This record gives sequence, C-alpha cells and structure tokens, in this order.
Amino acid sequence: MPDAACFGSHDLDYGLELIRPFVSQIKFPVLAANLHFKNSTYMTGIVRPSITLSISGINVGIIGYISPYNHLLYKQVNIVLEDEIKAVKREADKMINNNKMINNNIDIIIALGHSGIDTDMAIAQNVEDVSIVIGGLTSTFLWNGKKPHTEEPRGSYPIEIIHVER
Repeated sequence: MPDAACFGSHDLDYGLELIRPFVSQIKFPVLAANLHFKNSTYMTGIVRPSITLSISGINVGIIGYISPYNHLLYKQVNIVLEDEIKAVKREADKMINNNKMINNNIDIIIALGHSGIDTDMAIAQNVEDVSIVIGGLTSTFLWNGKKPHTEEPRGSYPIEIIHVER
C-alpha cells in the first residue's frame, strides 16, 4: 500500500460528488497543497496538503500538488487551485516550523505531484527544502544508455538538481 497519493489530471473532471466516495475509502492520504475548496466543507479531512511520517527512523514529509491548468477543473465552482511552487514552499516552511516546535526535525521532504516535468523541475530549483520531487503528467522520456527506439530522450534519468549551500 502506498504512503500517499496525489490527484491525477482527470480525477476531478466529474466533480467532487464522484471522487469523494473513492478518496474517503482508500487507506492512504491524497495530498494536494495547492487545491482548495471554497464555500464547501464537503472535502474537509478527505484531501490534505501534506503528511509527515517516520520510515525506518527517518522523518519524512510528503507534500502533494496538482496542475492548475486542467481546463475541466475551471468548471468546478468550489475548486480553487494556486501556483504549485508557492503552495509547496508554504507547506514545506510550515512543516519545518511545526516540527521544530515539537523537537522533531524533518529529514527529507518529498514533493509528490501531477503537473508536468517543467513544474517538477521548477519546484526542485526553487523550493530549497524539498529533497526529492516525484512527478507525473507529461510522460517525459528520460533515458540513460543506448536508445531503445526512435524516440529522443529529453534527458537522463533521474534528473538531479543540486542546491549549493549558501
């Protein structure tokens, strides 16, 4: 069973009424820090911005995000989506500050999203506290070694973005 999941591109296409029963029954949290529900408590407690957990003694924070550019989401009157980078940064800051108050450091923060490789790379470059970005949406071909077919890889796998200590 996964520790967490994020919404994909079409999970909210047909409204909250269809996704809520599914999300409320699964045994792991669905995360989306940039997804907000206005004028509605219908999804309260169902979708969370982030979670913290301990894995083999390592304190891990996981922050979710979803692309705000899905045209069907704009039809949902109770859904507001904010910029992923701002939301992930805010949630990482909150996660670090809250855990410092209880004397519990976060060792690793993972951003888990479905916004495409360009957004994933922007989060990695602009949110210093995020250690790992796991993303989807664009089906970008990354490959090391001899190409298995005629498709051109966009880059090597994995993409590493290194932050220099300031």
